Amino acid sequence: MQAPAAQQPVAQQPIAQPLMQQPAMAQQVVGAVGGAAPMGVRPAAMMNPLDATKSCLLHSNTFDGRASRSEFWWFYLFTVIVQQLLNVVAVTLDVIYIALIAWLLIPASLSASARRLHDGGRSGWNILWCLTIIGAFVVLYWWIVDGEPTANSYGSPPTNVL
Repeated sequence: MQAPAAQQPVAQQPIAQPLMQQPAMAQQVVGAVGGAAPMGVRPAAMMNPLDATKSCLLHSNTFDGRASRSEFWWFYLFTVIVQQLLNVVAVTLDVIYIALIAWLLIPASLSASARRLHDGGRSGWNILWCLTIIGAFVVLYWWIVDGEPTANSYGSPPTNVL
């Protein structure tokens, strides 16, 4: 006759096994920026400034895919710095039209903005809300919050790999 489970030695007591002992292999998908990442996983590390700028400039003619927060904000910082440097050069040389060179970054900025909204599952046309005062704050909030962790109608999560 066996002793009750409470009195059995520890080695003989049944051990409760977790439902999933080992993680299943995640399906590999190609991200919006490039490279392979497990489906449903946000980028492990943020994109560096040079890769973010290069990615946004290379994708300036496409509004497809998704952009991570680091990609978007590093490129935004790049555009602000370029605009300020061109303004300083224009004022210093007293040649105002040099500052208009910054307008060449508008397509890339619009593309990065739309792809950032895609990361949250929103249409790129929501950028038009920036034309209103209240809407600009809403779009700013959408740019700041993290995107969807899983694939959405705009593609799989960005990988932050160029």
